[in-house]
Amino acid sequence: MAIDSAGRPVLAMGGNSPDIEHFIARGVLSAPETSITSGPTDGATVEAGSVQFTFASTAEVGESFRCSLDGAAFAACSSPLLPPPLAPGSHSFAVRALDEDAVDLTPASRTFTVATPDTGVDGFFAKAKRKQKQKGKKIRLEVKLGAGEDVRAVAKAEVKLEGSKKKRPMTSGSKDIASQEGALKLKPKKKSDERKIVKALKRDDKVKAKITVTVTDAAGNEASKKLDVKLVRG
Repeated sequence: MAIDSAGRPVLAMGGNSPDIEHFIARGVLSAPETSITSGPTDGATVEAGSVQFTFASTAEVGESFRCSLDGAAFAACSSPLLPPPLAPGSHSFAVRALDEDAVDLTPASRTFTVATPDTGVDGFFAKAKRKQKQKGKKIRLEVKLGAGEDVRAVAKAEVKLEGSKKKRPMTSGSKDIASQEGALKLKPKKKSDERKIVKALKRDDKVKAKITVTVTDAAGNEASKKLDVKLVRG
């Protein structure tokens, strides 16, 4: 059976041969019927990566299939069909069978939705006192946090001193936090930075820190929160 430029089957009769619908409508040809035998049901919501279709037809001789995903042109395909990864949102799939003489003019079709994956961390929160007092020669910042599941947490900060553009890093190191409230304490990475922060506070200079708290759960989902604090002399 020949295929025209639009991908539609036509009878190879030469000359101005009638469209194939002409012969099917008059009972000259019997079109195969197509059915989707497995895959997302019509209107279903499915997880990403779980989409696969199988299909069949009533064709007896020379069976083949043409498939269309999301309204694209029908193209040759075979069962089972595993589409490329689909983005979250609404999608459509259609398939029609062909045999040696005719094509199914009423393709089997399904519409379905790929769910947005859950990439968050359940119940995550982080908080810190806006003003944190510093005493003696040690600089420390504290963050309280929690989640509805066990997580691994880390806090990092950049400290800026009045009159200086340099950012002085602080870190808490990684810590496992059970599914309840916990705390992280940050300290300067370098002793030299710690001494300069102490001197700035003794002069009553403005000292500010931007803290980023990041947590990761057992599934690898990650969440973070940014906090602004001021360091003041205790």
